[in-house]
Amino acid sequence: MVLGPVVRQASGRPISLTTAIGFMLLLVAWMGFVAWRLAMNANRQDGSFGDAR
Repeated sequence: MVLGPVVRQASGRPISLTTAIGFMLLLVAWMGFVAWRLAMNANRQDGSFGDAR
């Protein structure tokens, strides 16, 4: 886990393992959603990626 020390320094207190796992799962789900939107835009072939972010 690379983000552990970064989050711990930013918050000023150590985070629990459950919170870290939940945050990682949320991040992975968000990345998957963004990748899905990019794939949908690529499949449309209209060249507009403005609504993917």
